[in-house]
Amino acid sequence: MTIWYVFVDIFGVETEEPDMPGGHTALAVLEEKSKPATEVRPKKETYWKLYTEHDELNREYRKKYNLEDTESSLKCMKGISDIILETTDQEFAEVEEMLIGLAAVYGDQLIKKMGGKWIWFEVHNSSGVGKMRNGEYVNPRG
Repeated sequence: MTIWYVFVDIFGVETEEPDMPGGHTALAVLEEKSKPATEVRPKKETYWKLYTEHDELNREYRKKYNLEDTESSLKCMKGISDIILETTDQEFAEVEEMLIGLAAVYGDQLIKKMGGKWIWFEVHNSSGVGKMRNGEYVNPRG
């Protein structure tokens, strides 16, 4: 199951692919969900922590939030989504550590399902998952 299908399942959008009929609806939902709620952004140190401590963070947060089932990407992504939605009324500083931990879980799940590895993007001073089987990179900073 690709991440696109996980997105479709989580948000209940009825379409198969973004370039198929109805795909524009799914992309509109994704775009709306992706809009920043604040101008606060993670610092280089935050990304560096994720890059250097992702294994420990992944283990800790999978256990803490009962996300240890690595076979089901849908269950994992839905769990992450639900946890984040429960914190929407909190300030970024209050949830930053949790978000770093959940990013480690998300990245680990991508690697388990699509291959790849954690990489450091020097140009953005950020980390992400790269060199996946489809040749794509996942970098939160673009």
